[in-house]
Amino acid sequence: MPATDTVSILTATPSLGLGHDFRLSYLLSLNSIICGLELCTSAAFSYIPPMLLKAGFSEGSMSFVMGLGPVFALILVPLLGVYSDQCTSRYGRRRPFIFYFSVGTIVTLVIIPYGSATGKISLALAVIVLDFCTQACYTPFEALLSDCCTNPQQHNRCFTVFSFMTSIGGCIGYWLTSIDWTQTRWGTQFSKPEKAVFSILLVIFTSAAVTSLLLARDTPAKPCSSTKPTIHKHDTRTKDMSDLTEKIDKYLQKSSISKFGESKSSNGDLSMKILISDGPVFYGNDINGRNLLHNLVKTRTKISNMGLLSRAARKLLPDAVVRNIQELQQSVITMPAVLARLWTAHFVTTTAIMGFKLFFTDFVGTAIFNGNPDAAEGSESQNLYDAGVRMGSWGLLLHGITAAIYSACLEALVSTVGTRRTYMFGIFTFAVATSFIVFTRNMTMVLWLSALTGCAYATVTALPYTLLTTYHENLDRYYMDLSVDKQHLHGKGTDVALLDSAYFLSETVSAFLFGLLVHWTGTTAIYMVCSAIFAFMGCVYVLRISY
Repeated sequence: MPATDTVSILTATPSLGLGHDFRLSYLLSLNSIICGLELCTSAAFSYIPPMLLKAGFSEGSMSFVMGLGPVFALILVPLLGVYSDQCTSRYGRRRPFIFYFSVGTIVTLVIIPYGSATGKISLALAVIVLDFCTQACYTPFEALLSDCCTNPQQHNRCFTVFSFMTSIGGCIGYWLTSIDWTQTRWGTQFSKPEKAVFSILLVIFTSAAVTSLLLARDTPAKPCSSTKPTIHKHDTRTKDMSDLTEKIDKYLQKSSISKFGESKSSNGDLSMKILISDGPVFYGNDINGRNLLHNLVKTRTKISNMGLLSRAARKLLPDAVVRNIQELQQSVITMPAVLARLWTAHFVTTTAIMGFKLFFTDFVGTAIFNGNPDAAEGSESQNLYDAGVRMGSWGLLLHGITAAIYSACLEALVSTVGTRRTYMFGIFTFAVATSFIVFTRNMTMVLWLSALTGCAYATVTALPYTLLTTYHENLDRYYMDLSVDKQHLHGKGTDVALLDSAYFLSETVSAFLFGLLVHWTGTTAIYMVCSAIFAFMGCVYVLRISY
């Protein structure tokens, strides 16, 4: 990724192949890495909470460790999305990122089952890296699929298969965790059940990642000779403003701008505060009764000097990193209204679902089976807890099966009843199911209700990204509040990363907030209460999305 070149995101060549080859067999094979990622997260994170608790972590510290991976993803993945849009590697814009995250996942799958033997810190670090890599790997792959779609039918097919393979991976993962490996021939080859499971995950994920990387047809972005964003429409005012902006930059470098004194520090840098009042100034051209130069200087100095980066950070970080962080900051500031509403709905709904998936096995083991993960090894309380975790895995397996079936029907449902009703049905069924789980301790009923929650998971893994791709295919209709000279800030990779940041934030909130509430109340039933509340809130926000 050359640091000196800028990339015209709007003119980047779409990936070849998928635009012409939408055969189901190809899409299933291409999405094998998604199946592998979900397999790893579902199986690994069914074992990880009990592993952390048995290693000596409290409920609060366990939630803290499980929340750090999404925090790092929330901070870094949007920045990586900007880099992905600009990547000129001969391997494509998305594949290099998929490769590196896959390598990180493979390494942690080797470390985690043996982490408790080397200490709590190594186990915690491996869990954080695994969580970050598996979550971050989704973003470039989703952008890869979105790159190739040119009409709503292609959007629906790509992301329906994506959702289906996600659900299949979850099914296999939860099935693996529901088996009592101590009673199997494979399990007896290892000292602990988690070692047997993680060895299987390692083989399956490696094979899936290699398959997808070889099949993916991805082209690099084209470097442009100009550093200006590409403007596709004849917009005289935009051109005039761009020219004026260049003059302002030169002016800011040579002179100070202050009514009351110098605004340059001794080392030549602009100070953090530039004293510009709203009163009249005596330079620049007046347009429509307002001083354009004054307003542009005021806006640009606020953004550049009061933004995310301090002057110290600007000196320490490479210019390419600073430039991309500033571009990411601008992408957030200029987020179109339709994307902001979709982001909010995605955040609230995934918070409900992640809280359910992360802590359902712990809830079953403690609240229904009355087990205790802190009990002595081999005691009745710990055996009850382990039995509850396995039974909870069966519930998540049913959740995955329902998600797979529902995702296979999504394309037909959207065509029949529309995206809004399909989206609403998935979230509402989740809200109802988790509400009933709070009040029942009948394991059979809990299993059936957990199966019903799969509709929501299939929904949030497909429809938000289908809508986002639709937005990008109709920028004039959906991004009306985004000026032409700002459209380069919202490439597909960047916007997919922004949407994924809602998912990462939801995992962080569910891990920290739900865990804290459990610590305060002393009951794991609060996991299901919080999931139900967020699901009902999600129903409200889903109605506000632009379809």
